[in-house]
Amino acid sequence: RLAGLSTIDEIDELRAELEDRFGPLPLEADNLMYQLRLKAHAVKAGVEAIVAEDKHVAIRSQALQEIDRKALQDALGERVRVRRRELRLPMEQEPVWRAELVRTVQVLGAQAA
Repeated sequence: RLAGLSTIDEIDELRAELEDRFGPLPLEADNLMYQLRLKAHAVKAGVEAIVAEDKHVAIRSQALQEIDRKALQDALGERVRVRRRELRLPMEQEPVWRAELVRTVQVLGAQAA
């Protein structure tokens, strides 16, 4: 059932159903829901890959070649480095970079639309 989820609404509905049945999700299930949400945002934004490299997260997308990278940089702020084919986000504090990663992918999707 998890493999068939493709939208944020579907993922949120499943999460709510699981929490209703079993209570708060264990860390592993919470991480899985985070990954599913991130993947849904990434697909919408045209992201080809998200990988961890040298204390950074690299978000790779061909769409970066076709959008205004200066406007994207302004929207993302100075913590994210905008390059021709990837965005680089530092992985410093876990809760912070995870939230920033989702926000970064969402902003990329909005700029690419």
